[in-house]
Amino acid sequence: MTYPFLARRATALACVLGPALLILGSILYTVQPGSGGLFADLETFNDPIHKLEWALCGYFAYILLVPAFLALVAMVGQRMPLQAMTCAALGLPGFAAGISASYVEVSLATVDRSGVDMSWMTLYPSTGPTAAQLLVGLPIVLYFLSMIILGIGVLRSGVLPRWSGALLIAAGLLQFDATGPQPSRLPLLTWLLAALCLLTVYAQVGMRLWRGDRESALAGQTVGIA
Repeated sequence: MTYPFLARRATALACVLGPALLILGSILYTVQPGSGGLFADLETFNDPIHKLEWALCGYFAYILLVPAFLALVAMVGQRMPLQAMTCAALGLPGFAAGISASYVEVSLATVDRSGVDMSWMTLYPSTGPTAAQLLVGLPIVLYFLSMIILGIGVLRSGVLPRWSGALLIAAGLLQFDATGPQPSRLPLLTWLLAALCLLTVYAQVGMRLWRGDRESALAGQTVGIA
């Protein structure tokens, strides 16, 4: 087995496992007694007692979504290079911020039950964001923008069915609704819907990489080299 072959297979698995972990985190949260389920408000959602499983799933999901995102960007980039580069430039800092914030949240949920809220789901308090919160929050918001631009790229390039581009746009909007400057009152529900959209889209990328389709294989090799 060659390195490009292994890189494609590993990226294909990441395309499925990343969004699946986001969905798993939502499910684990909803089955906890007193969590409020999918209709939990922000106060209930940010209870440190209920955040550890969610934070762990989010941390590893972000890591796995990086190669999945780059594979789809590379597929779009073979037909629309400028738009693909824009998506990468906007999206990768958001992944770095998301991984860092999720790690902080995992650490807090593990060692600190004092109720101090360090959740990246509430980056913007009513009194206004701090410089540190902007440092994390702004790249994440730009990542949501990159998903919308990537969805438009999928629509225009035809590398996936057109409805896949619409789902990527929906995922970006739903994630922004859950974690943006004015978070939704149902963050877990909107985040779950976004994860389902991502799984539907990235699963197609993963299947093409696994089969070794020419365009997807080139994308997988690009991710492997990177």
